[in-house]
Amino acid sequence: MTLNLLRKSCGLSNINDVLVLPFATGMSITLTLLALKAQRGAEAEYVIWPRIDQKTCLKSMLAANLKPVVIEPIMEGDELRTDLEQVEAKIKELGPSKVLAIFTTTSCFAPRAYDSVVEVAKLCKEHKIYHVVNNAYGLQCSKISQDLVLASQKGNLDVLISSTDKNFMVPVGGSLIYSPKKKDLVDKINKFYPGRASGSPIIDLFLTYLQMGEVTFKQLLK
Repeated sequence: MTLNLLRKSCGLSNINDVLVLPFATGMSITLTLLALKAQRGAEAEYVIWPRIDQKTCLKSMLAANLKPVVIEPIMEGDELRTDLEQVEAKIKELGPSKVLAIFTTTSCFAPRAYDSVVEVAKLCKEHKIYHVVNNAYGLQCSKISQDLVLASQKGNLDVLISSTDKNFMVPVGGSLIYSPKKKDLVDKINKFYPGRASGSPIIDLFLTYLQMGEVTFKQLLK
């Protein structure tokens, strides 16, 4: 049901697999980074992170025993935008083999604009680096969804994480991990999930789907 909603209602027609988890986005980011690190090996110890002043992102990287490399934004007009030149320069300085991922964000408050996900995806494809997107609030915005589809077409877009409460009006405590990649990537992340937790966040989401239905959800998005 969630995969159908992402593809048909939220405009993410490129998504091939999704995992619904009973904990919030920070833990899902950590789980994702740990799984990706296992694929790349110990040498890949850095995450390039266009700065966003939100503690969860930073804690998630540190919890995965990774080293955040913060890229300050640049001012364009009245917005703070992704400094793509510095991102690429840092990849070359550190060496692509030592960079696990570029971690972009679509959920920002003014004057910070959401990251240039399409251009970052191109850099990730060129240097063979994972691209992880904190899309916590982003399922509500058709423009963000359009850019994410384009990013997967133009470059690397490996894993996205969204909050259930921020997008589907359910209680806090659930998140989605999803990907346009082949199903084995999400399966590998799922295998890193170390145990069981409350079923309430998943049941809340299921009941909300049934109560709203596709028509009501699309009306709310509009």
